[in-house]
Amino acid sequence: MSSVDDIFDWITESLQQNKPVLIPLMGALNHLTVISGISDKRLFLFDSGGLHFVQRAGCGLKSGYHQVQVKGLMRIAATAS
Repeated sequence: MSSVDDIFDWITESLQQNKPVLIPLMGALNHLTVISGISDKRLFLFDSGGLHFVQRAGCGLKSGYHQVQVKGLMRIAATAS
């Protein structure tokens, strides 16, 4: 993934497979959170700190209010036993 748009595409693909995404957001938050939904303007969160969303426009790879750590992205999937 070479751009933040590539990351948003990967997140969208994951969510379409019913797999939320664990994402480390550095910069303003320095926080791990889970993306449970995505729109043209926002990433919707399921977050232990009570955050509900972040603006997509504020996200970047090496700059931006929220810096996405690509190597820390993880799809979350549960399987029935």
